[in-house]
Amino acid sequence: MSQSLEFKVPEGYVFDKDNSTNEVIRFKPIKKKITYEDIIQELKAKNIGIYVRHGFTTIDSNLFIASTNQLEQLSALNKLMNVAKYLNGDWEPNWKSKQEKYYIVYDYWKFVLTVTCTNSFQSTLVYFESPLLAKQAIEILGEDEVKKALGIFE
Repeated sequence: MSQSLEFKVPEGYVFDKDNSTNEVIRFKPIKKKITYEDIIQELKAKNIGIYVRHGFTTIDSNLFIASTNQLEQLSALNKLMNVAKYLNGDWEPNWKSKQEKYYIVYDYWKFVLTVTCTNSFQSTLVYFESPLLAKQAIEILGEDEVKKALGIFE
């Protein structure tokens, strides 16, 4: 005569067939795809970060910033993008051609900012029409601000 025993699977779990035996019944958590909203909710629950509210655009009316360094980097990157837009005028990088595009990088061997060129791939967010314009952006903002835009905090 066979007997049966019923188990209620805990919420958020499923039966773990591969790791269960006749003597031990195991459950495993349901793997859930993590969304950006999930991450923000967890950071908020841990009281990490701030909201930046602005009224000029509807792109993201509740920008969430998780750390002071992140806020400083976003601010510096925004400044660098604005300077690039001003210096470049109507010029935009053309990724369908082998047009040279210049950008600022940090040389970790020499510990200096330098300007480099690409024509085949996108490797940064801010491009300049010429190396002179990229160097001018460094002069305008100062090395410390450009380093922050690149995520370098010394």
